[in-house]
Amino acid sequence: MHIPSIASAPGGRISTRLDDGGLVVALPPKRNWFVIGFLGVWFTLWSVGGVFAISAVFDPDERFDSDKVFVLLWLCGWALGWVAAGRKLVWLSLGKEYIWANTDTLAHRKQVLGLGRARAFPSRDITRLDWEKADQEDEPSSAFDMSEKGRLVLDCRGQTQTLAKGINATDGAFILDKIRSVCPIG
Repeated sequence: MHIPSIASAPGGRISTRLDDGGLVVALPPKRNWFVIGFLGVWFTLWSVGGVFAISAVFDPDERFDSDKVFVLLWLCGWALGWVAAGRKLVWLSLGKEYIWANTDTLAHRKQVLGLGRARAFPSRDITRLDWEKADQEDEPSSAFDMSEKGRLVLDCRGQTQTLAKGINATDGAFILDKIRSVCPIG
């Protein structure tokens, strides 16, 4: 099967291209601008609240009492929420997922601004590469997007790996078709 040098999935979000190293599949996260805007405002206000709480705890004019102990404990939860929201905001705004495939290897990387960790799988060790419907707990559906969500699953050396979370069956079939045309599985 011939792969054009650049192709897009039917929805247009996922693109593929051939280069000297093989097939490159680019999957940006599904960007919901309402969620990005909401998280941006929430993150800003959450940060301001945290700054006020930190300044209250470390105010040298105030004595250390049980109120400050409570605020210190609250700041632990605040920090967890701050990191989780910041991570999601950065991923939705600037993140991208890549899958590379050639005759020898299939590799996967999630990155933000060029930073990320790649995982490589020798194609001879891959025993399964399929689209799998997500459990409701893994990928909750949106009231505005009724398509069935799933992910690509890859079995390699007795371990199951997950790629491209949140894609629908059509996008999954598109990606699998492109990968299987250049990367012999099993």
